Amino acid sequence: IQEKLESAVRAGADPAGEAGRALALLHRKWCAFGWEGAAEPRNHAALAAMYTEDSRFTAYYDKDLPGCAAFLRAAVEALDT
Repeated sequence: IQEKLESAVRAGADPAGEAGRALALLHRKWCAFGWEGAAEPRNHAALAAMYTEDSRFTAYYDKDLPGCAAFLRAAVEALDT
């Protein structure tokens, strides 16, 4: 997920576009392995919101490339709109 995320950010991809959608779906599937509730769109969106609201999550996703946390959040939010 991180490699695909960084590639999308480097390419300037649209979080609401095809790359963002694919990442958001992959992320949802990955999260659901540990938390069944992640399959619910509102739960998934709430989880992704923490990626920019909690500096620990932001630091994790942005460790090699700033903007990854924001991209992932935007992609997840666009997924079900």
